[in-house]
Amino acid sequence: MMRSGVAELSAVRGIIGAQGARDTFGDEGDGPTVLLIPGFLAGDASLEPLARHLSAAGYRPLPAGMQRNVDCSERAVARLAERLRELGEPVAVVGHSRGGMLAHVLARRHPELVTGVVTIGAPRRDPLALHPAVLAPALSLGIAGSLGVGGLVRYSCAFGRCCGAFRRDLAAPADPYLPYLAVYSRRDGIVDWRACLDPSGRHVEVRSTHCGMAEDRVTLHVVRDFLDGLAMPPTLAAAA
Repeated sequence: MMRSGVAELSAVRGIIGAQGARDTFGDEGDGPTVLLIPGFLAGDASLEPLARHLSAAGYRPLPAGMQRNVDCSERAVARLAERLRELGEPVAVVGHSRGGMLAHVLARRHPELVTGVVTIGAPRRDPLALHPAVLAPALSLGIAGSLGVGGLVRYSCAFGRCCGAFRRDLAAPADPYLPYLAVYSRRDGIVDWRACLDPSGRHVEVRSTHCGMAEDRVTLHVVRDFLDGLAMPPTLAAAA
């Protein structure tokens, strides 16, 4: 992981640069809504390639409304739940990296709001299984948050009582009745790919870097295929 991690450092800077909260992703289909949650340090803009792909397939991609995904996990999940309640109907949720961890907890706590979950390169089994290039800024943000800077993670989010319930929900297996897919790559140079595997075994491997996974051609196909299965009647989905 270390060698591939070094190769991804420039891509990490690109992801961090893709900031900006979105109300919409622009052109949208008139099909089912899909909530997209960006990864750590990134904003909604980082998932624009995925949003364009889904829009072209007829879906309505909905941004998480994140300028940069660095806030306390509990606060982030609460805001995402409120965003979904405003829609008035359950939707599928796709999250990249930390966004996938938020998606998992969101679905466990609010199954009435979620029809299915896709996690992309999300180290759910060990959130700190990160390359030092990403772990270092995470720890720095934790220091700033612990010192009182608003809107940031704190050390208590990872080790204390602040997000203890979040960590328990994150470690819990996915609901067996909820359509759920974990996408991972052994070429991931940012997180340990083994931390991305769902304990229930519902996972698909792709050949991509961590930062490129949310726009990788195969990953986009896998996500769309999963979403198409959600929209398909159960009898036809079983036959497919």
